[in-house]
Amino acid sequence: HYFGAKDELLLATMRHILAELTADTLRALGSANSARERVSAVVAVNFSDIQFQPETIAAWLAFYVEAQKSSAWRRLLKVYARRLHSNLMSGLTGILPRAEADRAAEATAAMIDGLYIRRALKDGVPDAATAIALVEDYLETKLGERRKQ
Repeated sequence: HYFGAKDELLLATMRHILAELTADTLRALGSANSARERVSAVVAVNFSDIQFQPETIAAWLAFYVEAQKSSAWRRLLKVYARRLHSNLMSGLTGILPRAEADRAAEATAAMIDGLYIRRALKDGVPDAATAIALVEDYLETKLGERRKQ
């Protein structure tokens, strides 16, 4: 009734989801005490109870699909991707050299997006704890490799 088409409803939904994600991320980053905590805060927010719900995950999957067909949607997806990358870099650059931090941020973002897609394709309740553990395992492996050098 309030939206002219399904696309307008999905776009409004995604803007709302992204606004919540941004606000939650800023709060989490504000309470992080170290570079490593900043990275973990970004990961945790992306899999929070508010974000990692079946309805939100379904909206993300529809958003990814629409972004392949529409330049306006693609721009919004790029804004999200740049913001996620920047938030991850805010912690990773305090731990790793810039080039390595950039690669780690890209891989971490890909894992987050990939876990949303995987969750969307499965039945059952989303398992945020497992998703967080997988991303954190990657980060610990990456940071452990750096410590050994």
